[in-house]
Amino acid sequence: MESQGAGVNRPIEAVVFDMDGVLVDSEPLWREVEQEVFGGLGILVTDEDLERTMGVRINEVVALWRSLHPWEEPPPEEVERRIVDGVARAIRERGVVNDGAGEAIAYFRGLGMRLALASSSPFRLIDTVLAVSGLGGQFEVVHSAEEEVLGKPDPAVYLTTARKLGVPPERCLAIEDSPSGVRSARAAGMRCVAVPERPAPDGEFHGADLVLESLAAAGDWMWQALGVRPSQTSRDRTTVPTEEEAMGTKDKGGGKASKKVAQKSLKEKRQAKKSKDTKPGQISAR
Repeated sequence: MESQGAGVNRPIEAVVFDMDGVLVDSEPLWREVEQEVFGGLGILVTDEDLERTMGVRINEVVALWRSLHPWEEPPPEEVERRIVDGVARAIRERGVVNDGAGEAIAYFRGLGMRLALASSSPFRLIDTVLAVSGLGGQFEVVHSAEEEVLGKPDPAVYLTTARKLGVPPERCLAIEDSPSGVRSARAAGMRCVAVPERPAPDGEFHGADLVLESLAAAGDWMWQALGVRPSQTSRDRTTVPTEEEAMGTKDKGGGKASKKVAQKSLKEKRQAKKSKDTKPGQISAR
């Protein structure tokens, strides 16, 4: 594995996205549902409590709260099911694609990057998000930490995703929003961009190489800040798809596809993007 400190000659061939909080604004929905389900068991959990377990597999979250506040029934598996079902329902009804998600996908694809998804969420929730967000089919590899012995912050989910891509982890760029996710990606040997829900005042975020306010800030300026470069192999690949295609707003026949998830109009996003500085939305680079 290459050194984490390798310079700008380190080529990047793939971008691995986290899902919750990165592609869709689902973290508030997770907190809402967890508070409801745990509350039904007589356990009061605050937003701050749940922020500390962001990015952690739901079975591990349930096990944590059961160890702190033991209950007899229902079994942990039933509690997990209630939470995942509730989050899936909330995403179908009120989910929002994060600002810049489609643009970032189109940007990285335009560089010929291989794209993958590595999430702590179970596959059935991943499938729901990709189906209703219009982002289904954008990722060459989709992997869930539910198939790993350990979830984030263990690096297994990222290491397996890189192996499935056939790309060394040190040639992957991870995009995360949670402390556990950043630690997972970094432990796997990947560079990591953080797009946190609430960035720290000092602009740092748990060891991330670069911190952005939004995925809308993604652009060419990032590579020097990250100390890496897009690989020539990536640049040689065919450029696909347009911004409209990446967001799922254009069907194969060129018409408009139905949208089940609310999002800003592409026109508004383009106007906002034009008004940004050369390094829009940057908070900090390590």
